[in-house]
Amino acid sequence: MRRSFQEIRCQRCRAANPLGEELCGRCGTRLMLVVEPSTLRFEEEAAADAQHAEGLMERVSLLENNLLRFAERLEKGFELLLKQSQIALSDHTLLESLIDLLVEAGKIDRQRLNTLYRAALAGEKTPGKELSDVEFLRANIVDDYEGKDGEVFAGFVGRGLELLGAGKTARAKRELERASALAPAHATLNFILGLQFFREGKYALARAYLQRAHESQPASTHVYLLLGIACGDEGEVEAARKLLHDSLEKRGASYAAHYALGRFDAEEDNWAGAHAHFKQALAARSCAEGHYLLSLASAQLGRLRTALRHAGKAVELDENYAAAFLLLGHIQSQLGEAAAARKAFATARSLGAETNAGRGAKRGRGAVSVETLLHSFFGAGRHRRKRLLSGGDKRLADLLRKDALAKVGFGTLTPAR
Repeated sequence: MRRSFQEIRCQRCRAANPLGEELCGRCGTRLMLVVEPSTLRFEEEAAADAQHAEGLMERVSLLENNLLRFAERLEKGFELLLKQSQIALSDHTLLESLIDLLVEAGKIDRQRLNTLYRAALAGEKTPGKELSDVEFLRANIVDDYEGKDGEVFAGFVGRGLELLGAGKTARAKRELERASALAPAHATLNFILGLQFFREGKYALARAYLQRAHESQPASTHVYLLLGIACGDEGEVEAARKLLHDSLEKRGASYAAHYALGRFDAEEDNWAGAHAHFKQALAARSCAEGHYLLSLASAQLGRLRTALRHAGKAVELDENYAAAFLLLGHIQSQLGEAAAARKAFATARSLGAETNAGRGAKRGRGAVSVETLLHSFFGAGRHRRKRLLSGGDKRLADLLRKDALAKVGFGTLTPAR
């Protein structure tokens, strides 16, 4: 029995190992050695109770092994927490440096950033209840108000945003316009009003409010594209060109910006410049309208085969595109493909009998003049210097507005947080 005190069992596989070993000979587990006091070897009672003592030592050894493993894992956890805190500190320092750099460059407003941050924290502190988009936007607008009639202003803004969210745009705009009268230089409020009028295609009103927003926050790039289109539609071509080029530089290429710039060139009979912008518009948004624009510009430049290819692609993408069929028929007639041209004109008449394109095809008895095509494209705005972008082809005007709103990122009422 005494021989058992010269061995220790592995706490995992229960194999007996010599007392001096560190690892189990069978499974390789680290042995937790517990040696009894030497006096126990000479005590009769201890010898008689050796089997019980052996079981206790095995349990103590297993407990020590588990404690060691727990201590090792705890140490690794503390090391991981230390690394994470160091990374968080590094990210915070980098973010602070970036904010300082942007503030110095005039790209962001630190006060505005702090207001948005506090509003976001206020939403996170309310368990189970997140601030709605309307409440979030209302809080930001009210926080930026610096006048004396804070309660009246907050009431106008709150009611206006709620009505706008409910789809009651007429009443909503009246409330928001009253708020704007109290804060004529409020960038966010003016932007919301300009955005709503832009969405409705009322570019003259949109321009007035977007111009105020731009003057209040010149560094905000969201307004460039919308204001450029609104100015261009009102005949302010040079100002529109600058804003649209700034939009392309700051926020990247877009169908809306290149289409507007190309249309300005086309109205000045610079079809080479228009072709270049229409090509970039198609690259930014592949659609039937983009191919139609390239076809029209190519036809004006005498590149009839290229024009034929793009017109064919336009009607392939949309078989209900009356203006594209009319243009296709015109190009085919110029190339001497009379039968194909008559077929294209017949399709145009069946699709757009109420349009300028359809009437032009009827008057021409199966043919259409260049002037008819250009009038269908430009409308009367080409001569009056008004509605330079929204006049003429309604389909192109609708796509311009839709793409501009999507590019700016405000297809709905509330800006993304």
